Amino acid sequence: MQSTGFTKTRTHAAAAGLALLTGLLVCSVPGLAQNGRNGQIHIVKDCSVFSGIPGSSYCKVISSNLVELPAGTLIYYDQITAGPSAGAGYLDSNVFVYVKPGQWAVGRCTVPNDNTPGLCTLSDGFGVLSGFSARITVTYAGGPLYAWDGTYSFQSLPDR
Repeated sequence: MQSTGFTKTRTHAAAAGLALLTGLLVCSVPGLAQNGRNGQIHIVKDCSVFSGIPGSSYCKVISSNLVELPAGTLIYYDQITAGPSAGAGYLDSNVFVYVKPGQWAVGRCTVPNDNTPGLCTLSDGFGVLSGFSARITVTYAGGPLYAWDGTYSFQSLPDR
């Protein structure tokens, strides 16, 4: 049987439609659309209610370029100070980044208490933050504000 131009066009149209449908299905499943994505992260957080009490100390995100970590996200700290006894010392703490139930991430922050730059790393999360990681430079922005600037990525995770 000889293939006609019409048959080839229908075959290509069907393949294109299937590719589009597959793309739409992947983007509609939470967590799957992010896999393999990476970029720059820019967040400003307000630490005016940071109490210094482990577990109840937090900062609140007031602006973010990452939709998975929107304004209103809370960043909790469970350890407060560590480091050399001479000098300013450091905030050195595990962090729990809470967006809403079922959407959170975990990591660690080490920041000098003298407002010089520090480092936070986020290593994984839950919900749409599954497979999320970030390397963030923390800088003092004035008053109770601090900036988080760095890189992030979403990696594929094995089925659980």
